Amino acid sequence: MDLLQRHGDHTAIVDTASGNAVQAVLAIALPCRSCRGNRRRLTAIGPLAPKTADTGDGDIELDQFFLEATPDEEISLEMQALGELIRQHVETHYQRGPVAADANILSQSLVHVGISKGRSLDAQEVAALCLDPRTRQDALQHVLLRVIFASLDFHSRSEMSLLPISVATFLNEVPLPNNEPVGGTPGRRQRPGQTEQHQSNSSSLALRQWRRLSAFLLHPDRDQRTPLPADNATLVSKARALAAMLNTVLGLFTGLDPNSRQEQTRHLEAVVMECAKLGYVLFSHPSDWRFITEDPGEKGGIVVEAGLMKLSNRDGVPYSPPRRVVRPVVRRVSI
Repeated sequence: MDLLQRHGDHTAIVDTASGNAVQAVLAIALPCRSCRGNRRRLTAIGPLAPKTADTGDGDIELDQFFLEATPDEEISLEMQALGELIRQHVETHYQRGPVAADANILSQSLVHVGISKGRSLDAQEVAALCLDPRTRQDALQHVLLRVIFASLDFHSRSEMSLLPISVATFLNEVPLPNNEPVGGTPGRRQRPGQTEQHQSNSSSLALRQWRRLSAFLLHPDRDQRTPLPADNATLVSKARALAAMLNTVLGLFTGLDPNSRQEQTRHLEAVVMECAKLGYVLFSHPSDWRFITEDPGEKGGIVVEAGLMKLSNRDGVPYSPPRRVVRPVVRRVSI
C-alpha cells in the first residue's frame, strides 16, 4: 500500500478494497490534510544496494538491510496533520446541541472501547465531557485519538490492534513490566527497584530487537528498505471493525438520517486507515516511538491532538529522558 499520497492542496486516501464509495468520500471529506502545507511522502530512501559485509567469517550484518529511518521532521508533520484530520472529522459529523443519553451507559461504552479508569481522565469524566455541548468536540477528539493510536502503539495492548495479526497476537502474550504504562502515556509509573529496572531494560531491549526483525521478516520486498506495507484487505477489515466499535460511543452524537450516518462511518474508517499508515512507518522505524494520548500533568487536562515521544536512537540506545518530538495539544477543562 502506498504509505502517504499527497496532491497539492488536496489529499485523497487510496483504498482499493473499500470501493468507489470510500474514494468519493475521501476526495471530498479529507481536504484538511493540506492545511499544514505540502508534505513529502513518509517513505525511506531506497532501494539501496546492500553494503558489503566485511565480517571475515561470512556472517551477514542485518543492519545494512533494515529500514532507512524517516526523518523526524516528516513524522512530526504527519502527526500534526492527523490531529487536524481528527478535528475536522469531529467538527463535521457530530451534533453540537444537547443529546438524550444516559451518562452511566455512555461510561460503560467508553470502558468497552478502552477508556478505562486509573488514567488522567477516567470513563465517567470523559462521558460527562462528551455530554456537555461546551466540551463535546474536545472530548470526542480525545476518544478518537486515544483509541486509534492505542491500536497502533507497539507499547500498548489493544484488543483491536491495527498492527499485523502475528505482531498483535505475540504482544498480547507478553506481560507488561510493572513500570510500563498502558495506552501510550508517560508518567504515573511506579518506581522500580534495581532488579526490576534491570529486568525492564532487558525486556525493552529484547522487544525492540524483535520489532525490528519482525518488520524486516514480514516485509514482502526486504531489499527495498521501506516501511512494512500493510496487507490492504486485512487492514480495511480491521479499520471497519474498529470504527464499528467506536460508533458504540460516537453513534449517540450522530444525526438520525441514514445517509448522514453512512457518511460518518465511511469517513471514520478513512480516518482510521490514514492513522494506520503512520503507525506502520513507526513500527518499521529503527528508533522506538510512543504516542502521547493523555496529559501527564495536573488533573483537568484533556489531550485533543496526540503527541509523539522518541524513546531511542536508530541503534536502539534509549534516550534518558525520552525526546518529545511532537508535543500534545492539551485543553484545560472543568470536571
